[in-house]
Amino acid sequence: MCARTRFIRPRHEHHTHPRCRGPLVPFAILVPFAPFAFFAIIARTLPVPRVRRAAAWALLTLAPYSVGCADETGRLGTEEEEVDGGGEDASDRGGATDTEDADAIEPTDVPDAAGDLEGADATPAEPAPPEERGAYPVGHLELRMDDLSTEPPGRSTIGVWYPAAAAEGEPTRIASLIESGSFDEAPLATDGPFPLVMFSHGNQGANFQSFTYYEHLASHGFVVAAPDHAGNRIADNPDDEETAAIALRRPADVMRAMVTVEADATLGPLVGGTARGISGHSFGGYTALALAGATTDVDAANARCDAGTDSDIFCPFTPYWPPGEVVEPPAGAEVFEACLAMAPGGYAAFGDDGVAAIDIPVFLMGGTDDEFTGTDIEPLWNALDEYRLWLTIERGGHMMFTDLCRLPGANVIEGLAELCDPTTHIDVDRGLEIVNTYATAFFRFTLKGDEAMVAYLAAEPIVAFDEATLRVDGERR
Repeated sequence: MCARTRFIRPRHEHHTHPRCRGPLVPFAILVPFAPFAFFAIIARTLPVPRVRRAAAWALLTLAPYSVGCADETGRLGTEEEEVDGGGEDASDRGGATDTEDADAIEPTDVPDAAGDLEGADATPAEPAPPEERGAYPVGHLELRMDDLSTEPPGRSTIGVWYPAAAAEGEPTRIASLIESGSFDEAPLATDGPFPLVMFSHGNQGANFQSFTYYEHLASHGFVVAAPDHAGNRIADNPDDEETAAIALRRPADVMRAMVTVEADATLGPLVGGTARGISGHSFGGYTALALAGATTDVDAANARCDAGTDSDIFCPFTPYWPPGEVVEPPAGAEVFEACLAMAPGGYAAFGDDGVAAIDIPVFLMGGTDDEFTGTDIEPLWNALDEYRLWLTIERGGHMMFTDLCRLPGANVIEGLAELCDPTTHIDVDRGLEIVNTYATAFFRFTLKGDEAMVAYLAAEPIVAFDEATLRVDGERR
C-alpha cells in the first residue's frame, strides 16, 4: 500500500512583503550593459553547455543591480524601510499575515468584494471577440512573498496583470528593456470582481516570460498572477536532485502566491473569491496539471522510466522523490475550475492513473516542432477523462508560448537562436495570436460562463487558423 503525501512544503512561518512601488531606477553606470545582461539572462535558461554559459553568468550578476524599488526620492527601498511611508504593518497593507503552519494555506475568500466595488461609475465593457485585444486597458504591479525554501527566507516576486480603469501610469518595462502594453500601478477597473488566473513559468524562467499572453487575458477581464519559483529562476542552475525538490514545491509556490494576491488590500477586492484558473508553460505546464488534480505514484513513475518511455523528460527527477508515496496536490488546489497547460512535461511522473485524477476541464497546447516536451501531450490527452481540448500549431516550437523570441537580438543568442529561427518556426506574433485567441475563449467559457465562446472551442471553430488543429472531447461544463 502506498502512503499518500501532499506536495512538500516548508514548515516555518510565512508572510508577504509590500509591493514594489515607484519607478524602476536604473543605475546610470550599468545602463549600457542592460541589453547584454538581459541576453545573458536568456542564455542561462537554454540547454547549452555550462562552460559556454560562464560569460552569461558573469553579466547576469550585474542585472539585479540595474533595477530596484524606489521611493519618492528615487532611493532604493530596503527591508527595514517603510515602503508606503505610512507606518502600517504588513496586514494593514493587505499582505497575508503570519500563520502557525504553512500547511494551513488555503485560498482567501473575500465575500464582500463585490460590495467594495459597488457605486462605481464605470459599466462593464462590451466584450471583444477573443481574437482581438479586449476592452480593458491593462495595469501591472508586483507583490512580494517569502521564499520558504531558503533559510533564511528570501523574497520572491509575483507579477500581476489586471483590468484597469484607464491607461494611466508608466508603461511597464520588461527586464528594464522592453516596453510592453500594460501600465504600472494603473487605476483598477471598477466593474469587477474578475476571475483570477494563476500562471507558472518554465524551467529556469521568469514570471514575465509570457507577458503578451497575460496582457491579452487581462484586457478581457481576468486578473493574471505569475510568481517566480524560488531556486528555478533565471539566475539559478539546479542539478537533478535540486530540480526534483523544486518540482514538489512548485504547486505550493502557486498556492501561496494566490493567497498573497487574494489577501492584498488592493487586489483582493478585484478578484473577490471569484472563479480561479491555472495555467503554465513547460515545467509550469506540469505544475498546472498537478494543481488541476494530477497525482504521482512515485514507485510507478520510476518503473515507467526504468522500462523506457518516449515521454522521459521527468525521468531524471523522480528517483529523488520519496519512494512508496503518492504525491497529491497541495491543500486548497480544488478551487481551480479550469487548467490550460502549454507544452507541458510530466507524463512520465503522472502516468495514466495520475492524469485521470484530474476532474476539471483541461486545455493542452503544443507545437509540431517542440524541441523538449513534444512527446508528452498525446499520452496526457489520452489519459484525461473530463472535458478536454488539444491545440496543435504547425511549426510551433517550445518557445512559441513565451515572448522571448520577440525580443531584439534573440536571433544571435546561442541556443535561443535555434529555438526562435523564423525559417523553421511559426512567426512569433502569429503563434501568440493563435494561443491568445483559444486561451481567452477557454477561460471566458470555463470561468465566466460565456456561452458565446463555445463556437470558438468547436472542432470547426468560428475563427479558424490554417496553422492550428483543435481537438475537443467530453461534455462541456
